[in-house]
Amino acid sequence: MIPDDLARAAAGEGRRDDAGTDFALKVGWPHPEAEREADGLRTWDGAGAVRLCQVSELAEATMLLLERCRPGTQLGPRLPRSTIL
Repeated sequence: MIPDDLARAAAGEGRRDDAGTDFALKVGWPHPEAEREADGLRTWDGAGAVRLCQVSELAEATMLLLERCRPGTQLGPRLPRSTIL
């Protein structure tokens, strides 16, 4: 476990694959908020969240290879204004 005053994760740009997909790499250290992060992203599978492409879970860190999300990118379908609370 890391002290509360330290960062719990770091992220950086990944490389583009042959299909033109951009990736981001997120490295997280064990803490309660991230315990099930990979499980959640795997379950959502890109529906309202970035897609989890690969995960490596070690005792001291979890590495997530994620679909890269650029600012302004819609992560889910846009709802009609009348349905927004």
